[in-house]
Amino acid sequence: MGKKKKSGPFSGQRIDSSSKRNSFPTFFVIGRISTKNETFHGVSPFLVEKAITSGVGEVKSTKTLPSGDLLVEVESPKQAKNISKMKSLSTIPVTTNYLNILRQDICAFLLGHIYQIHSAVSSASVSGIRKLLAAGH
Repeated sequence: MGKKKKSGPFSGQRIDSSSKRNSFPTFFVIGRISTKNETFHGVSPFLVEKAITSGVGEVKSTKTLPSGDLLVEVESPKQAKNISKMKSLSTIPVTTNYLNILRQDICAFLLGHIYQIHSAVSSASVSGIRKLLAAGH
């Protein structure tokens, strides 16, 4: 007889379309192809940033992992498409893989920051970070 109501969330709140998950990979790991087992630790960060910006555009963030690979966070599907096709950064041959699971490299990267925080606040007798360190091992 009447119009059917749309079913929504149980809480009665509307689902904001901007809060939907991205339908494209946002994190990529860029590895250096080298016969001498070279990594990005010896490459100028300015060169890396310039090469990524010229090939993909300005990305959200770029970090060097402890393994020497780069962790790049992109902002758009176009950037994700371009970075996945990337074969070199400037003159450095590379491989690119999107990150679909939490890898050991990222855990090690995050733990490195936790250790830095711990060393910075240890003189203030902060105990909360110790629990994080214990859980990290």
